[in-house]
Amino acid sequence: MRKNSRLLIVDDSRMMRNVITDIFNADPQIEVIAAASSGIEALELIQSERPDVITLDINMPEMDGITTLKHLMIQTPTPTVMLSSLSRDGAKITFDALRYGAVDFITKPSHLNPEKMQAHANDMIHTVKCAASVEMDIVHYIRPEFELDADQQNADYKFVVAMGAAEGGYSSLLNILPRLSTNNPLTYLVVLYGASRYIDAFIAYLDRHCALAVKRAEDGEILQGGTCYIGTGEEYMTLHDNAAQQVLRIHSAPFASQNSAINRLMFSLADVIDDRGVGIVLSGNSDDGSEGLEELKRMGGNIIVQDPKNCLYKTMSESALNYCSVDKVLSAAEIAASLNAYD
Repeated sequence: MRKNSRLLIVDDSRMMRNVITDIFNADPQIEVIAAASSGIEALELIQSERPDVITLDINMPEMDGITTLKHLMIQTPTPTVMLSSLSRDGAKITFDALRYGAVDFITKPSHLNPEKMQAHANDMIHTVKCAASVEMDIVHYIRPEFELDADQQNADYKFVVAMGAAEGGYSSLLNILPRLSTNNPLTYLVVLYGASRYIDAFIAYLDRHCALAVKRAEDGEILQGGTCYIGTGEEYMTLHDNAAQQVLRIHSAPFASQNSAINRLMFSLADVIDDRGVGIVLSGNSDDGSEGLEELKRMGGNIIVQDPKNCLYKTMSESALNYCSVDKVLSAAEIAASLNAYD
């Protein structure tokens, strides 16, 4: 990331533009180059000013934020953070924005006490800095590539794919899961750090936009092919043998603050599936998953890490690359293509 990230702010409220500008002007590594009052003005400024990163309001007259996002991703793809009172994790419009190419989202500053306001401002600054460093190859509209095939959802599987994602994981998963085919012998287990109520909304959204069946992981469930099971970092999801079948076990994480849910999943995969396991670490801000990947690799499994340049938060993938010898370092879209090649 360059020392100064050039930021364009887009919001129809003059007061909010001023508040947001003041927040980012307080950081020496961010340069606010312009502020647009509409989507139409924003598209003109993007062409002339070529910002490194954009904050974009969702609810605007004439041209709303989603429409603006669609246009800019076609004309001049640029890392964009949705910034709106509507843009809360569980809202459908938030996931639509990510699917249309936004790299992250954050709520607008509101009437908070000074301490909370400063914490929120710090989060906004951190998110924009991370977004500005994202490589451009992930910034595009994500289209599902396969039709739903109900017959494949209950098919046998040969390989089990375990993915771990934390901060920035919504975008990473939206770049992978809608691109996956059900016409190969795979089933998927995902640990995604985030509040359960938000993840439930995300699961429902993914299930509407994926050829795979996407569902919340449940204790005692027998794995089936063509399905993606998603659990949270607040619980331990592990895989166990039961006769000729593999069964999920879900337990509340006794040490949830230690961020170890991805490692636990990978270790169980190494124990039960060994060389038929595929371990993948995506965007995140911890080192969870590194030890589990190393164990899965030791047992003959295949190891993939999302390219840090392709991650919104790079710490988790960088930690994995430093800790173990991986088979592939790929962008999110390339991860999907690699998985689709399994037979």
